[in-house]
Amino acid sequence: MRKVVEQFDLALLQKEGRGYILNARNDVKRLHRAGCEAVGAMVSTAYPKVFFEQLDEALKWLDAEYGKSGWLSCGFCYPNPPSLDPKDFGF
Repeated sequence: MRKVVEQFDLALLQKEGRGYILNARNDVKRLHRAGCEAVGAMVSTAYPKVFFEQLDEALKWLDAEYGKSGWLSCGFCYPNPPSLDPKDFGF
């Protein structure tokens, strides 16, 4: 986990497309895949962005920092898809 500090850094992470980026806005914390267009630009007056290399790292940190219901997954790139285990659907 590390902070994204400038637009160039963000652009490189998005171009590479590996990992996950948290938009830590005051009103909502939203996790994206690094290549997601909805991540938005890095602006000094905007909210912080945090980069995670692995999904499990991001999930553990988010749950510890904000609680399981204190953050959301992006609705465009689905970085944390729901379980597809048949047990979760009553089978």
